[in-house]
Amino acid sequence: NRRILDRAKFVDLAMRSVEDALIIAGVDGRIAFANRRATEILDSTEKELFGRDLLDLLAEVEPSSPEPGRDLLVRLVVDRAKIEREITIRGAPSRHFTLRMAAVCSGDGRPEVRGIVASLSDITKQHELQQTKNDVMALVSHEMRTPLTAIQGMSELLAQFELDPERSREMSIAIHDEAKRLTHMIN
Repeated sequence: NRRILDRAKFVDLAMRSVEDALIIAGVDGRIAFANRRATEILDSTEKELFGRDLLDLLAEVEPSSPEPGRDLLVRLVVDRAKIEREITIRGAPSRHFTLRMAAVCSGDGRPEVRGIVASLSDITKQHELQQTKNDVMALVSHEMRTPLTAIQGMSELLAQFELDPERSREMSIAIHDEAKRLTHMIN
């Protein structure tokens, strides 16, 4: 009995120590366990979360959910599908998470679904990095269009019209300068 109790305490401590939010619910979707990180993310206490419907809770924090809670429960419990998607929890500031959900099955011959496990992994920093990357790419694209437009316009004039040598030389120098500016930006 002592070994079983020690093992149970160890497993409980381990689940509470996980850095991702960890929520365990019964087959009815009622929350039976939520670790410290889950209470922080959901701005709630463990006591407040205990017994709440997990899928209703997720619908509250993610109002734009792609599927209704009961459909999700059927996919998890009946179809035993694993669910993974990004969710955004609104607030100041918004936070982004990867939500993973799966059925908890018994290990015997015809596994019986015993409950649901859900985890939330914080991907806010990765989301911000991706946004920064997109902003930089948009800025670089915009900055490169100006010299490219000048090069294209002047080279078309040189190709289509006979210009006096001095004007032709000025355009060639301008094309050269814009090409150097592009090379400098790329480097």
